[in-house]
Amino acid sequence: MDLLLTNQNLSAFQLFIKLLEAIGIIGLAAYFFTQSTVFKSLFARKFTLRDKFLMIIFFSTISIVGTYLGIPIKGALANTRAVGAIVAGLLGGPVVGLGAGLIAGTHRYLLGGYTGFACGLATVIEGLLAGFLPKIIENRKMSLLLGMSAGILGEALQMLIILLIARPFNEAVDLVKVIALPMMTVNSLGIMLFIHLVHKAKKEQEKIEALQAHKALEIANQTISHLRHGLSSNSAQIAAQIILNISEVDAVAITDKQKILAHVGIGSDHHLPNSILLTTLTEKVISSGELIIANSPLEIDCKEPLCPLGSAVVVPLKIKNDVIGTLKFYHARPNLMSPVKVELARGLAQLLSTQLELGQLEAQAKLKTTAELKALRAQINPHFLFNTLNTIISFSRTEPETSRQLLIHLSDFFRKTLKNDCDFVRINDELTLIKSYLTIEKARFGNRLDIIYDIPDELLDFEMPAFILQPLVENSVKHGIAPKIEGGQILIKAFKIDGKVAFCICDTGIGIPKDIREKIFLKGFGKGTGIGLSNVNERLMNIYGPEYGLKILDSSEITNVFFNIPDNKEVRYNEFQTPSLNC
Repeated sequence: MDLLLTNQNLSAFQLFIKLLEAIGIIGLAAYFFTQSTVFKSLFARKFTLRDKFLMIIFFSTISIVGTYLGIPIKGALANTRAVGAIVAGLLGGPVVGLGAGLIAGTHRYLLGGYTGFACGLATVIEGLLAGFLPKIIENRKMSLLLGMSAGILGEALQMLIILLIARPFNEAVDLVKVIALPMMTVNSLGIMLFIHLVHKAKKEQEKIEALQAHKALEIANQTISHLRHGLSSNSAQIAAQIILNISEVDAVAITDKQKILAHVGIGSDHHLPNSILLTTLTEKVISSGELIIANSPLEIDCKEPLCPLGSAVVVPLKIKNDVIGTLKFYHARPNLMSPVKVELARGLAQLLSTQLELGQLEAQAKLKTTAELKALRAQINPHFLFNTLNTIISFSRTEPETSRQLLIHLSDFFRKTLKNDCDFVRINDELTLIKSYLTIEKARFGNRLDIIYDIPDELLDFEMPAFILQPLVENSVKHGIAPKIEGGQILIKAFKIDGKVAFCICDTGIGIPKDIREKIFLKGFGKGTGIGLSNVNERLMNIYGPEYGLKILDSSEITNVFFNIPDNKEVRYNEFQTPSLNC
């Protein structure tokens, strides 16, 4: 082979200087590698088969170039071939290292010469052995040292293989004396240079990603309150303006599947809110559900001939994998949508999609809570109804006026229970409902039921969740007082304490049996014949938080059910906002 015919008589130092010239090529190769898409996969160590194939081709090419840049000496080549094979193994693992080493090693063998087979075999082994070190290479403090060590050990191994296989032996010995130290030194420096440049590029990439994350979080923080109620023209317009102010693009647009919801920046004169989609690009993204980059107006394909949009990235917005719209970044000039902007758009679309999905779940939860509340209002205890009617009938002959008043109270109780759609009511309204109920019960129990109200006038206008107190009073009557022959007393009390309004429903009934007390707050317990305490407890905790649930103090003489509500309208409304609040 011509490459091996021109021998040079060089000292080890002269050979070292000439080999250093190849370092520049290695540095250039490292730069191109850090600009590739494969380089991004290096962060997560999640190489696809395509990534591995591309790395094998790339690093085997570096090794082959290192061979051709070699210095002919004593019928062999002093070269930097090992750099490609060893770095391939260190960064890509055993498969990549073996693949790059096998290609480069085969190439060296085909060049011929008495060291051809030995050098080719050594390259394969170097790549394979280096592939078992990627876990160690992740430790940056050791990476340069490890690279140097891998280079020295790899080339020392090659010298050993040359001595063991190459013949004539005397020529192999003479060759190793000249090339061993320069090749070990230069290849180690080349590996260290490559790894240093990779880590430097990695740090720069991390800085860019950190900046992107900061921008994305800043945008998410400013848009969350607007998008929590869904994707509309108003919320999209606000969100698009926030994104435009932070993302450093020329225009931002948000669409649903049929129309433009918002477009701010260049092109807003014809990309109007609530108008039909104007670009074929957007229609393709909605149809495919995949991100698409357009580098020219032709690829954007706007229906307006004079549209100033030159390049774009369009990302689908999704809820549970269903496309609900798009987020679009635009630049005025073609080919200006950088990978940084593409990744920012991708990350923002994911954040916005998550915000919209959480908003949808929150709305569904509120609807569910409202539906449960309406179901509670409709859940009239049949025993209460039948007992009340029997009581009214019993009074109809002897005390017709009392019977008439009881019917009025029963009608009033049903009307307020079934027709009141407010989620929050004044304490005074809740007391009116309770008084209608207790008037009917007192007619049944007579002197066996004694009611005491202890609520300051200044609290009567305080708002609380509807249908909270009445079920507690009903439980006291039904389970506490009714089973007790001599009857008992119920105290309904409210007072302010430590920025909260405390409510107590106390009765002197029979108390709560131990086996019932252990189950009383289990979900669904007690719903069979009325409204269970578990339901009231669950509603309070859903609205205000787990610390605001019911508490029970029970003794043989007194049962006290109590709870607190924050004296703060903002807290209540933020936690439980529905269209029917302003009742």
